[in-house]
Amino acid sequence: MGIKGVIFWLLVCLLYGFLDVWLLIGRVVGLIAGDKVFHKLFMPVYGVIWTFLWKNLMLKFGNMPLPRITGDKDLTDESALVMANHVSPIEFVAIGCAATSVMPMQKVRWVQKKSVIYVPFFGWVNAMTGECSLSRSWAKDQENMGKYGKWFVESGQKWLIIFPEGTRAYDQLECPKVS
Repeated sequence: MGIKGVIFWLLVCLLYGFLDVWLLIGRVVGLIAGDKVFHKLFMPVYGVIWTFLWKNLMLKFGNMPLPRITGDKDLTDESALVMANHVSPIEFVAIGCAATSVMPMQKVRWVQKKSVIYVPFFGWVNAMTGECSLSRSWAKDQENMGKYGKWFVESGQKWLIIFPEGTRAYDQLECPKVS
């Protein structure tokens, strides 16, 4: 890893550290003033910082092209269920960048395995933004998914992104195809 890589990861940690503090303050304010205050005041700033972080830093330091969703139709009011094969630790960034090409990040939600919330900085942000965390046990997750689905619809969220295989899939692991 060269100096650009070191600078990139330092900036990622710094911005995610700021997001952790920002969202923690937001959660405390939300407990006092109500959850709507958290979603109206704190989540838009999260969306702006997330978008800045990945779109700008990926271009400047990662030399990676940004995926975009384009076409004739305006998708800002459309809902989407995005399912992706989990093959690397970076595809969530690509999907997030594509999603933010048509709508604010705070309208994009993720379903993740529960262990992700323990990853420093990144996982903590996901825990505080209220992403759906699953333990991969239907008996344990059924009620949680029902509550999350109801909240998703009632709060006006637009995109739900999931990795249905739940873990990285490699060529030697054949998964059944959905027809």
